[in-house]
Amino acid sequence: MKTIRFHKKVYPRAAVKSAVDTYRAVAQVALRVEGDYAVVEVEAGSPEDTAEVAGELQNWALGQAIVQRGEG
Repeated sequence: MKTIRFHKKVYPRAAVKSAVDTYRAVAQVALRVEGDYAVVEVEAGSPEDTAEVAGELQNWALGQAIVQRGEG
């Protein structure tokens, strides 16, 4: 399992939720809030697959954050 922490000042909640919803189709993904962070846990079978999906999920969240802020 891979845990990713997204700080709310950088990643709007909707950006993280979009990434989680998108990648639930290919992995087990859980979202919770801890203080100023959205915490996402990813499990996709093998450690290699988990790392790849987690990286792609991070990229998706970043892209969505940029779009939602009107910067992209």
